[in-house]
Amino acid sequence: MLKFISNCLLFTLFFVLISACSSANNKEEEQPVMATVTINVSDKDNKPLKNIKVTEDLHTSNDIGHEIGTTDKDGNIKWETQTGKYDVILYDVKAGNDSEHTINITEDTTTIHLVYKS
Repeated sequence: MLKFISNCLLFTLFFVLISACSSANNKEEEQPVMATVTINVSDKDNKPLKNIKVTEDLHTSNDIGHEIGTTDKDGNIKWETQTGKYDVILYDVKAGNDSEHTINITEDTTTIHLVYKS
């Protein structure tokens, strides 16, 4: 009987030790969340700029940037993306100039105002 109890105690201690080690290694990482953001582009005088091409490049080596779209008459463009840090490049096709901005999108981000620097 004593051997049975000591084996049970040994098994219980082993189980507790294994459980503690595995929970220490399984820390949850923050996963990106989908967000819809309005990017508003204006000039230095706060006038909306239309027909500005907007592209993004996620700050990881696995993802390649792509064109989000072109701003409307109010200087706005809707973007459905994941939360995270991005380089956003504004490109004026007429002028042939671009302006780069780094933005951080969180779950609470709804509008990002960017000033186009020609």
